Amino acid sequence: MPMTKGSMSTSMEFIRPGILAGPFALLFASGCQSSPTDSADEKPITIGTSSVLAGLDPAGVYDAGSWAVFTNIYQNLLTFEPGSPTPKPDAAESCEFTSPALTTYRCELRDGLTFSNGNPLTATAVKHSFERILRIRDPLGPGPLFANLLSVDARGSLVTFRLATADATWPSKIATGAGPPASPLRYASSSATRTVSPPSRRAC
Repeated sequence: MPMTKGSMSTSMEFIRPGILAGPFALLFASGCQSSPTDSADEKPITIGTSSVLAGLDPAGVYDAGSWAVFTNIYQNLLTFEPGSPTPKPDAAESCEFTSPALTTYRCELRDGLTFSNGNPLTATAVKHSFERILRIRDPLGPGPLFANLLSVDARGSLVTFRLATADATWPSKIATGAGPPASPLRYASSSATRTVSPPSRRAC
């Protein structure tokens, strides 16, 4: 059933999907096979939520309804484990501040990551994602969350974020729905995608 865009939720509380019941269900095929023990059959993920879904482009949405879905279809450098306020590595093997001033933050990606469309999830793809958010500056997007970001460097498997001022909360920011890497081949435009159709990838 086609979805229409309603009023956007103003609450930024992070909601874990899968435990919510609502008037509609969303079906998404993750297409993600992360280990040999996974089933060969790709089955849709059913998410029930009462929140309005504003979109699925990380550069164009900043609402709890969309972010709740993001946890199932995207993979961030860092993630929040249930019950913990401290972000842990996910797509990244490790992340840390490399300057005492808390203005340089570096992540090393895990080996062999790909988007579900088969394209590699590289440091360059991560750089593209954050630069795209800053370039687009969509009024409904998460750009203000990254206002302190001066630049993103990609070298090999390393991604380095350079910040204008000290920001101890930077790891938590990139672990939110604002921070998932986006495939440069799918999201290469200079404007956010407004459709609410499933993206073609979740990193594995």
